[in-house]
Amino acid sequence: MLATLAQLKAKLGIATADTTLDDALTAILEEVSSAMCGPSGAGRALERASRTFYAAPEPAQHSLYLPVFPIVSITEVVEALDGAFDDETDLTEDTDFWVDEARGILHRVGCWLAGRPGEPSVRVVYTAGYPDIAAWSETAAYLKGAQVEDEGVVYDCIVAVTAPAEGEENTAPASDTTHWSEATDQTLVPADLRLACLSEAAHRYGNRLAPGVQSAGAGGGNVSMQEPGALLPATVEVCRRYRRLTA
Repeated sequence: MLATLAQLKAKLGIATADTTLDDALTAILEEVSSAMCGPSGAGRALERASRTFYAAPEPAQHSLYLPVFPIVSITEVVEALDGAFDDETDLTEDTDFWVDEARGILHRVGCWLAGRPGEPSVRVVYTAGYPDIAAWSETAAYLKGAQVEDEGVVYDCIVAVTAPAEGEENTAPASDTTHWSEATDQTLVPADLRLACLSEAAHRYGNRLAPGVQSAGAGGGNVSMQEPGALLPATVEVCRRYRRLTA
């Protein structure tokens, strides 16, 4: 998801301890996140996952634009003709190609192997997208290896954290170096995407009994309608900043 349940509850003014609406709010967040990745939004996946991409480069093509970015890691890059990828040796990063992680581009030293028109001749297995990391909670317990986000920074739990006694709170990760270590190479969901997701989700929650209403004036006058399930114009505007402009 592009925002967390805790963030949405905070925006709606719902107490952390009140779990009555958690399932419904989570479903809204999942729906909104999916819509923001759809054709009317960014037009591409945004959430982190491992993916396999087959490319059919043109002759003398130097750069490959992967459909999902930012790139987190490259597992394999193989060139082959006639689909014989398993018979070929992987290319070596920083020797055969180099990676522009932020923009999701692989640059070949020389040119990418080109097969027959439209026939894939490059296979890329990679992990990309923005991570779905829960916000840190001062009242939660965490196992070693857990990851949390607090004030825009990601932390790894290096020693298990127990839930505090009633009325008490755990120390924030930035100050608790016994249990937490700042994670490296983490690219969080950009603030504008996260805020757009939260605003869209809050709007859908507020209009759940009147789907399709975009806004309404005082007393119910000047009602502005939109197709049920469609993203708000402001959300669409933010998502379009993250479209893949070159493929």
